[in-house]
Amino acid sequence: MSTPHDDFDVIAAYREDTLTPKEKAAFVARLAKDNQLQIQLDLYDNLTDFLVTEEIARTKTLTNTLIAQKHAKGKKRVWLTYLLNYKKRVVAVAAIILVFIGLFWWYYPASQRNADLAQHYFSASQTLSYHPNTMSSNVLDINEKKLLEAHELYEKKVYVEALNILKNYSLTTDAAILLTGVCEYELQNYSAAITSFLSLSNNPNSDRVGLARWYLALTYIATNNTTAAIPLLQTIIKDKSAYYEQARALLAKLKT
Repeated sequence: MSTPHDDFDVIAAYREDTLTPKEKAAFVARLAKDNQLQIQLDLYDNLTDFLVTEEIARTKTLTNTLIAQKHAKGKKRVWLTYLLNYKKRVVAVAAIILVFIGLFWWYYPASQRNADLAQHYFSASQTLSYHPNTMSSNVLDINEKKLLEAHELYEKKVYVEALNILKNYSLTTDAAILLTGVCEYELQNYSAAITSFLSLSNNPNSDRVGLARWYLALTYIATNNTTAAIPLLQTIIKDKSAYYEQARALLAKLKT
């Protein structure tokens, strides 16, 4: 999970153009859908503009002072004044940075931290795969063909089209229901995602019950419903089912 301090470093690197092409592309993609990050970037830009303006004004004042003092009091007195003013500027800049970090935390509520935490684990968990019962595409039945097609669209991140196939052909196998929930999550349709994951997590006969509970817990966290997520994580840990280790790590983060 990224913190305001982590984001500050990334934003600074982005503005200084020191990110790698891959890091820059990831940052721009996140910026496009993360309003919170955009606010932080705007704050950074405003702060930078303020500091530049202040530094220019201080430099002009100091230059005039140095010229005047050079003739009136000699070089020793001039440089002593310069050093004193420099220390004051350093203290002022440090104070402004501390205020900036404080604003980050003020704009970064617990609900957003939970959403970012859920997205981090969700992105790392997307290892869904679908293998039709009959491997020859010539003899696949229509449902298997459509589910395979939907899964290929999901892998290409074309979630709306994948959902259209799943819903139009009323695909109701466990694999289809799980894929439906994951696509709904990616589209931030959290209520619909919860409905899909719940139908599987409440079915002990499903071979995807562990996966469904994991994704359901993440969806609850994304909606800031940690009260519902914690028991699910505890069940995953107890049963040592899918994502057992990740569930332990996530539960520890939620309790801190």
